[in-house]
Amino acid sequence: MDRNQFILKDLVLGKSDIIEIGPSFAPVASKRAGWATTIVDHTDRSGLIEKYGNTAELNLDAIEEVDVIWAGGPLESVFPTEKRGSYAAIIASHVIEHIVDPIAFFKSADVMLGDDARIVLAVPDLRLCFDCSRPFSTTGQVIAAHREKRILHSWSSVFDAGMYDTRPPSNAPSWQKKLQFRPRLLNDLPSVWDSIDAYDDKNHDHYVDVHGWTFTPASFSLIMLELEALKFCNWRITNMFERDELEFIAVLERPKKPLPNGLPLSERRLSLIKQRWYELQQQANWMLGVSSESTEARAEFSGHEADLQSEIEKLKTTTKSLTMMSSPKI
Repeated sequence: MDRNQFILKDLVLGKSDIIEIGPSFAPVASKRAGWATTIVDHTDRSGLIEKYGNTAELNLDAIEEVDVIWAGGPLESVFPTEKRGSYAAIIASHVIEHIVDPIAFFKSADVMLGDDARIVLAVPDLRLCFDCSRPFSTTGQVIAAHREKRILHSWSSVFDAGMYDTRPPSNAPSWQKKLQFRPRLLNDLPSVWDSIDAYDDKNHDHYVDVHGWTFTPASFSLIMLELEALKFCNWRITNMFERDELEFIAVLERPKKPLPNGLPLSERRLSLIKQRWYELQQQANWMLGVSSESTEARAEFSGHEADLQSEIEKLKTTTKSLTMMSSPKI
């Protein structure tokens, strides 16, 4: 399925009221195409053109007029009160990884969206972009940002973003699955240290825009599951589309049933943790040039080896029992 078709599925052209956050030069629900979209960005159209103007391959004509400027704080604070609860969807492509407090964002979405509405997030897959050398973010880190009422990215996330930016020789910021290449670190350790060392995550006038969060499909699913279970969030992933390059797309809706507690929840969490391990195994194979076929063959061999060992143990037990039965009694 086409990326934008998936994002816009079940929304009606010209009728569904949509908030699109940060579309800049690549809007999904373009006003020019007839979508009833309110565009939200951190600056106006002229500011976006100035920001991206030196990148020749970008279509600056695609940048539409910004309706609402949002530079921080609750999303609902920059909208008229009467618009709360009136929107059918929030679309945000490559935005959630930049938001300092994702829990606050999901709470704002709850205020702005009406019944049966949805959030659609296009999220960079850390395995397929310059975040590939960074670990995935955890639920605990997301909760900590919310508890601390953080409005700036943590010093550690700025350090990681600068120090572990990893790319292929072409310097491309993203790539397709299974692409094998010799990775290189974009930044030299001493050359960027001074600027990172000077960053103060308590100085509210010193915002630095980085990927504050890093996700894989399973790690993001685990975070959303645990946030819902702990009542930090009223949104649940109902659909996900993993693309072969750069990103995955998650559709979130308000839950229609409560999460099961106890063993079912633990099993679901463990299943996502295992899936996360598998994702990292896939990434290691791609980055180290190990074919998936050889990995699957080793896994199959290991399975046969375990079965064989089990049969050997059974034979040993049976042989022992027969020996004891046939031994002369004294």
